[in-house]
Amino acid sequence: MSCARILQSAAPVLGFSALLQPARGDEPKPKAILTGYQGWVNEADFSPDGKSLVSVGDDKTVHLWNLATAKQRLDLRHTKELYSAAYSPDGKLQAVAGKERWITL
Repeated sequence: MSCARILQSAAPVLGFSALLQPARGDEPKPKAILTGYQGWVNEADFSPDGKSLVSVGDDKTVHLWNLATAKQRLDLRHTKELYSAAYSPDGKLQAVAGKERWITL
């Protein structure tokens, strides 16, 4: 799914529709900036209900975010870089994959 499509589907839930269409030429302002990585963030995926975000990075970490508070709910370490993260359609599982040669649920 493209970043633009993710933002369009999550914008009403997150309340940042101004990011998609700046009013009167004003600069868009982010609702929150999620920090905690020591390298590139390789992928992020919104939960089906729009309340959580799972993200993975080059620093071998998985972060699960509560979007209402912009706080981490979970921070997991892996042994190698991670490249992909996704929620299951029902939102009960998150899958991550990277250089470890397996997918973790």
